Amino acid sequence: SGDRVAAASPDAKIQIWSTSTGKELQAWQRKEGRAFQVFFSQDGQFLVTAAGASVTIWDTRTGEEAHLFDPSAVQGMPLALGTAGRSVLLNRRGTFVIRDLETQKERVHTPGSDSSPNGNTTAISPDFAVVAQAGSRLRVMRVAEQSHTVSESFLGEGRAFASAMDLSPGGGYLLIGGKPRSGGYEGDVAIWDIAGKRPCWSFRAGQSRSGMV
Repeated sequence: SGDRVAAASPDAKIQIWSTSTGKELQAWQRKEGRAFQVFFSQDGQFLVTAAGASVTIWDTRTGEEAHLFDPSAVQGMPLALGTAGRSVLLNRRGTFVIRDLETQKERVHTPGSDSSPNGNTTAISPDFAVVAQAGSRLRVMRVAEQSHTVSESFLGEGRAFASAMDLSPGGGYLLIGGKPRSGGYEGDVAIWDIAGKRPCWSFRAGQSRSGMV
């Protein structure tokens, strides 16, 4: 809902702040060391912190670790966590996999050539239906739930650079933060209308590192 923001510091500390008051709400020390990936579950109940194969999940209500799944057993890097921790979206060697954590059944979606999440900035809509990546191109992929297929489109021309990306709840708009290049937008922060394939808003924000829609 945009009322909290989480961050990982170099000293392995995980912190959650209120975006309305600016006050720290919770803080933990990650035993496994610094995290390079931090994200909330869809409902904000859980916080996932990861660094390579090391993944820790926290229950934000209690501040305790939540052992929702064994990272080595799911065989993939978690990219998003569903409501109540019931499902997880994984990157498994360049393939997107949605795993139901209650039944352990999986739905596999192959994005196609040149669309591996590795090394690219990735944004995922809350319902896992839209995935956006900045890499060799600014790519938007729509996952068809029934057919388990992926359709893709491209925004702008040339290589896209982004230090941070975020999708609106419905997956209709994409926020991009980063140094402007030939991706088709101006300024340090831009919002794209995905259906219209055009930037609809932008501004210069210096060293932008994250965004929220």
